[in-house]
Amino acid sequence: MNPEDSSLFVQSLATGLSVLDAFTTDRPSMNLREIAEAASVTKSAAQRFTHTLVTLGLLRKDATSKRFSLSARTLNTGYRYLQTHVLLERANPYLLELNRQTGETVNLAELDSGEMVYIGRFPSPHRAVVHMPVGRRLPISVHRRAARFSPACQTSRSSTSSLAVNGRISPRTPLPISIP
Repeated sequence: MNPEDSSLFVQSLATGLSVLDAFTTDRPSMNLREIAEAASVTKSAAQRFTHTLVTLGLLRKDATSKRFSLSARTLNTGYRYLQTHVLLERANPYLLELNRQTGETVNLAELDSGEMVYIGRFPSPHRAVVHMPVGRRLPISVHRRAARFSPACQTSRSSTSSLAVNGRISPRTPLPISIP
């Protein structure tokens, strides 16, 4: 059964979240027509959802251009997720220590719907790094090339080999952490 067919599923909440999800780096601000198109809703529905989201402080509206954009308040949910993440809380001291010992950037990512999501990061203190903020999502295939051992930490031994390129996990730094 499709979870959306359940009587417990609240379609209006899902639609409101799809309006928020419509904002991307390619579409940081949109007018009502663009929101309706991006969220697959009518312009009238887009107007009602944007009004509600502005009222709740999740969107802001430029009075001159009539364009909407995400507000800083949208960070609250993600921030609460990070604050209450038990693994992140326990791993942070070890990530920091590893960062200090190696001088390398240390990340913590978790698998979510076939993508790796960065939930912790300690950047290298002496290297120019690629901007990879907490919350960045990468397809598992891209992430495997950057940190081949990470996805294996959250999978069964039998599926670990399917995550690794060429069937093996290989070291990428002088001080590798690898999974047998």
